[in-house]
Amino acid sequence: TIRFAVAVEQSVTVTLHDATGKQVRELFRGVPTAHTMQSVRVDGSGLASGAYIVRLAGESFVASQGVMLAK
Repeated sequence: TIRFAVAVEQSVTVTLHDATGKQVRELFRGVPTAHTMQSVRVDGSGLASGAYIVRLAGESFVASQGVMLAK
């Protein structure tokens, strides 16, 4: 589960990328309410165990975090 909050209401996309940088899933696309914690479940079905990158992109920011998927 990925948890995030935004300071300003804006369009946000959360994507999952493999180790080569290729996008493998879109986890969230929407406009979350400012200062409200959002939870996005990562569905690992159909994905191999290993290292992935979660990318969180809004209108005024981009952040990424490495994650490990273990089955």
